[in-house]
Amino acid sequence: MRLYILFFMLFYLCYAKDSKNELSESERKNAIVACANSHLESCEKLLNDNLPDIRTCNVRTECEFSGWLYIQVQEYTQSLPYLKKACDNNHKEGCDKLGFSYQRLNNYRKAKKYYKIACNKGSMSGCYNLAMLYYDGLGVRHSYEMANTLFEKICDNREGLGCLQLGIAYKEGLGVIQNQDKAKMYFEKGCSLSNNESCNFLDEYKGDMQEDLQNDLNEAQEIPDSLDLQEKKDLQDMRQ
Repeated sequence: MRLYILFFMLFYLCYAKDSKNELSESERKNAIVACANSHLESCEKLLNDNLPDIRTCNVRTECEFSGWLYIQVQEYTQSLPYLKKACDNNHKEGCDKLGFSYQRLNNYRKAKKYYKIACNKGSMSGCYNLAMLYYDGLGVRHSYEMANTLFEKICDNREGLGCLQLGIAYKEGLGVIQNQDKAKMYFEKGCSLSNNESCNFLDEYKGDMQEDLQNDLNEAQEIPDSLDLQEKKDLQDMRQ
């Protein structure tokens, strides 16, 4: 997200130099950060700050930014033409956002179409959103198997969220044969990729292992009732 905000800042501030905008450069920068953190008033300020027209917006910068702004204020229909222009010009994140807007408008068929385009172009966010359609059965046949295939692609591309979902799949047996060792392996990978939820699951596994080890030690220290008095005394002496 931080890189994404920086990307928007760079091109939008450059655009602003050639435009008659009301916001100063510092105000605009602060508004972008605030808007990305769901401060709607800041988003509205940016929308009213001489936003590029759909016919003239730069396809790799301004079009997607404009569409993103409309998403932030939940005006999904307004976002569609901007994002479609970006997507049609081979901008994968524009395709992903276009799918998101269609999903919010409950048009799952088109959401799937554009998530798939984004995923095929290398957007891991697009792959994840497509996976969740299959996971939840939204506009497609419910399929953990299809979702897991996409989660694996995401994990292989070093995105911790995909590893987390694969770990959950193996932990719960969702579309795969339940396998706690594989679950732990994917949680470890997700945690190494800075996915905090994967780290939480991994801590649970470590806690369970320590508890099992303590139980084994306690059982080993118990004196079997089958021993006679002398054998019990000899066993106690050996443990001292």
